[in-house]
Amino acid sequence: MKDIKKIELKVGIVSFFATILLILGIILGRGYKVSVSTQTIKLRFPNSGGLQVGSPVVVNGVKRGTVSTIENNDGTVLVTATIDNVDDFRKDVKARITILEVTGGKKVEISPGSSQEPFDITKEIPGETAADFSNIVSDLGIILLDAKETLKRLDTTLTSTNKLLSDKNFIANTKEAMENANQSLLIARQILELNQANINQTLKSLKDITSQLVKDYARYEPKINRLVDKLDSLSTQTSIILQNGKTTIKSLDTTLSEINQILFEIKNGENLANKLLYDRKLAQRIDSTITNISNFINTIQKYGVNVNLRLGTRP
Repeated sequence: MKDIKKIELKVGIVSFFATILLILGIILGRGYKVSVSTQTIKLRFPNSGGLQVGSPVVVNGVKRGTVSTIENNDGTVLVTATIDNVDDFRKDVKARITILEVTGGKKVEISPGSSQEPFDITKEIPGETAADFSNIVSDLGIILLDAKETLKRLDTTLTSTNKLLSDKNFIANTKEAMENANQSLLIARQILELNQANINQTLKSLKDITSQLVKDYARYEPKINRLVDKLDSLSTQTSIILQNGKTTIKSLDTTLSEINQILFEIKNGENLANKLLYDRKLAQRIDSTITNISNFINTIQKYGVNVNLRLGTRP
């Protein structure tokens, strides 16, 4: 009886540890990882690419966490993952969905980045999906269709070319054109050979002219520079004169405006100048007064002045 109990106890202990090992194996096989402290990060991908909940998350090839949730969001896929820590993540961190080497599943590869600024865990990590075998096969099918269409066009082109080459008139015209081109080249070569001496002489003359121009420029360069400086100075002085002229014209314009204002006030105002110029009665009185004064002065000059003057006593 005691032996049976011992055997049952041993079987129970073995079963317990076997169950624990089985659970650990399942956890490790599914990509789960037990950690004392984990953090949650969000990753944004254009599509899931076959990623599943529980897929591993690796950083530079080292497993650091697992995928928690996958959901469609704003036309893209938002993935939530738990990871040990993000202390080595930088601001330019990136993620990518790739194929697992052994099981053929999918994993999330994270590149921590190299920026000087640390990663803000409240921000989403941008990611991309690597092309898998199915995508490659699909793209290959499209390429094959394009290649088939290209081959059809090439076959049509070759058929047209064969028809063209089998045309005797086309071949004869082509030969004639080539012979004419050959004759033209021969004539051009003969002309070149006959005029070789003249061409050489012309080139020599051009070289001499160029050399003489260089020498003349070197000789007259100081004078040209002085002339340019004088022209620049003259231009500056002319600008100053024009500016002064503008100022003078502006002053004359102001003076004329003031004169016009004075004339307007003389013509329309109640002042002495207006009365002297435009009041006929005042002008007549002034003329009469001047005439009387003139007559008085003439009388004094002719007859003198008789003055009856008593000094000291009253009459």
